Amino acid sequence: MQVKNIESIQYFHDKFDVIDYPQKYLNFETHSTYLAEFEDCMVHTWPFLITKMGGLISEHVWPLTWKQKNKLGPRQGIYPKWGESVDVNIPLPTQEFTDTNKFVWLPIDVSSGNNPWHIWIDVIAKMRLLEKRLSKPFKDFVYIMPHRSEYMEKIITEIMPEIKLVVMPKNETWKFKHLYVPTMCNHNDGVIIPQSVNFIRSRFLHKKVKPPHRKIFIDRGVGSRKLSNKEEIFAILKGWEVLRLEEMPVLDQMIAFAEATHVVGTHGAGLVNLLWCLPGTKVIEIVHKHTAKKVYPNLSYLLGLDHKVLMGECVPIPKTTHEKTYKRLNDYNDIKLDSSILLRNLE
Repeated sequence: MQVKNIESIQYFHDKFDVIDYPQKYLNFETHSTYLAEFEDCMVHTWPFLITKMGGLISEHVWPLTWKQKNKLGPRQGIYPKWGESVDVNIPLPTQEFTDTNKFVWLPIDVSSGNNPWHIWIDVIAKMRLLEKRLSKPFKDFVYIMPHRSEYMEKIITEIMPEIKLVVMPKNETWKFKHLYVPTMCNHNDGVIIPQSVNFIRSRFLHKKVKPPHRKIFIDRGVGSRKLSNKEEIFAILKGWEVLRLEEMPVLDQMIAFAEATHVVGTHGAGLVNLLWCLPGTKVIEIVHKHTAKKVYPNLSYLLGLDHKVLMGECVPIPKTTHEKTYKRLNDYNDIKLDSSILLRNLE
């Protein structure tokens, strides 16, 4: 089957009403958002969507500008530049859904499916567009995801058990008579639409938290960006709580950040829990040269947090079983931070 990449800001703008117009804050500008609707379309677990007319919408449903999109080459050997065609070999639909005004496509790739940042900001934030455009609670819809996400399942179990989520089996194609497709509410510089942050906090912030009183250090137990001189840092943070978020229920993570006066940790997806902090919370994010991103400073700006970024040294991790990842990611390093720098910034 030959399909044509139609994913551009112009395509969405021509066919659907704008929900959020571009907004400027700091030195960034958000993009427009839309709630797209497609009839007689197919979705595949790659993931992508194919319209009735053979148009290709990639996994992010990310309406980039024409200029940006034309800078991008094929993605993972299948996504062409805007306006270009490609042959895709997918199985025939194994299921067909004929209900209308019910199903919502929430695509996310496998590597992002268990990443808390991507789940909250790339997936859950889209639910606001349904409420905004259709004036119906986001809980009234059935959400279709192309891959199982353990983190998403935890959120549903602990935070919103009434949500109806259907996960597609691997390498299947499904056909829909009618499908809602909300577009992304941020772009890859971490420029988040402010209304998305307000939506997440208003719907999910735990109401029974104590006033801020906790000082917490986020200890990465797995992966990269762990502190190589952790014991030295812990000596400065005597009396602080040391949390490993990957070992905690989602609700406990939310409560810990909501009750925090101070948060210190290295750059990572778990810092998306800054969503629950109250204005004025002091945040120190430790990075190295390959992870000095604007994602969390931007989020803190929208939340009114006192956010500082401290630059540490890269400490390479032995390749071992991560040979492929090591070659692909510049940030596959641990971090060493001069403890005196941390001490000065805590005073």
